[in-house]
Amino acid sequence: MTCRAFTLIEMVVALAIVSVLLVAMGSAVLLASRALPGNDGAVEVRQHARVAVNDLTGLLFEATAVTEKTDRSIEFVTADLNADAAADTLRFAWSGTPGHPLTRTINGGTPVTVVDGVQEFTLLYTIRSESPTDVDPPAIEGAEQLFLQQDSSNSGAGSGVSIGSSRSAGQFFQPVLSPDAVSWRITRLTFLASTKNPKDGEAVVEVQRPSAGGGPGGGVVDGVTVLESNLGNNSWYEVQFPAAGGLSPDDGGVIVLRYGNGTGTVVSAKSGTGSYGSPGTTYWEDTGAGWQEIGGQDLWLWIWGTESIPDPNWTPPPNKYYLRNVGLRLQVGSEPATAIETEVQVLNEPEVTGL
Repeated sequence: MTCRAFTLIEMVVALAIVSVLLVAMGSAVLLASRALPGNDGAVEVRQHARVAVNDLTGLLFEATAVTEKTDRSIEFVTADLNADAAADTLRFAWSGTPGHPLTRTINGGTPVTVVDGVQEFTLLYTIRSESPTDVDPPAIEGAEQLFLQQDSSNSGAGSGVSIGSSRSAGQFFQPVLSPDAVSWRITRLTFLASTKNPKDGEAVVEVQRPSAGGGPGGGVVDGVTVLESNLGNNSWYEVQFPAAGGLSPDDGGVIVLRYGNGTGTVVSAKSGTGSYGSPGTTYWEDTGAGWQEIGGQDLWLWIWGTESIPDPNWTPPPNKYYLRNVGLRLQVGSEPATAIETEVQVLNEPEVTGL
């Protein structure tokens, strides 16, 4: 059997047909490649935008302070990011010019591009306000004034009260204060004292809060030790109290003279008997069986102090504001389909100022 070869004409026709087929196949491949998403495709652009949004919202979630907030930028403090055991400050910003990048700055350094080709970047803030309604005006202390005067002019005939290991004396009184007084304190007092030999004793003069029964025993506010050797004979002696403050206007005060140390009587105080020259006063003694009220008697005392009232010129503090949520919209590229909108809760609700 004899094999027949292609003629020249057949060869030329075959080559022409193959050329047409190759051109058609190349065109199909080119069209298919153009249909695939490239670096500038909407899907790729949206993915870049999503990464930028996730980065920003993840950091904002744990923000502890906000130092700048506009519709195109935000600066905030968050936990340590660079392992230097210190908090870091981050700033995300867009210039507002379409095509410019969204940038991130760490601790005031050089801005770094987060994503290019930004067409829109908008921030919205949800703020919670808090009114300081429970803040009271500060109190201001007035001038020293005489709260109580009990002596021979208004408290009956004088009689000695021996203070020693077997006797303590107490004087309750209710000062007359301003209607708006919030507290008061005793600054000093004088009492008429005498001594007995040997002058080796110590007496204690205390300011106490009244007990439920109205006498001593409600708690010591301040106390001063008086040396018997410093006392004169039937003379007024002054005692100053550096810390007898914080007394309630609704409660009176009690002055207590009691034994401190020494032999026998450590001080002899004077009291008035047979009258109540000062309204709202009661006299008490403890001779070993507890405090007992003694009628018709008052210690001779002059008591000075001050009262505190709300500052009439005080201005309430302004409301405080806290960042609760941040909403954002980011569009990268010209395709509207690339826009991403989301909202993030700021866990710590940091305080914001400048509102």
